Amino acid sequence: MNRKALQALALSVVLAGCASGEFGPRDDAEFKKHKRVNDQTCGAAVCPIDVRVVCDASSCVGVVDPKVLMIFREGGAKTIQWHLKGAPGYVFADEKVNLDPGEFTCVTPGQNQVLVVCKDEFRQPGVSAYEYQLKILKRSDGSLLTIDPWIVPR
Repeated sequence: MNRKALQALALSVVLAGCASGEFGPRDDAEFKKHKRVNDQTCGAAVCPIDVRVVCDASSCVGVVDPKVLMIFREGGAKTIQWHLKGAPGYVFADEKVNLDPGEFTCVTPGQNQVLVVCKDEFRQPGVSAYEYQLKILKRSDGSLLTIDPWIVPR
């Protein structure tokens, strides 16, 4: 094998190890400083958010994408829509999204309980983030999954 090919192979092994975390523990504090891959910015009138239930052999969890939704204040109020997808047997619990009622107007899920809607008001200019809760109900046994994502006004 020639020298350039050997160098390329060595570089590939090092990069693969870095990507997989095999070459030592990741510094979580440093990692958290970087933008998460599923953060999303919305400047449109409607901001869609996908929600799904992911199960393995022993349990299920609710997943929201994006975990952090950044909404531009300019251009007026935005309608935020959470869509429950690909989760047979699961629906949104029959309650409003747990968001600051002084900043958001939310309604209970619709008839089929796979869509939840809130409208932002953003009356308080100094607030930098809103954590909220979504509750997903398993129809067969009444158990709840809770998701705690964020909305960040910009």
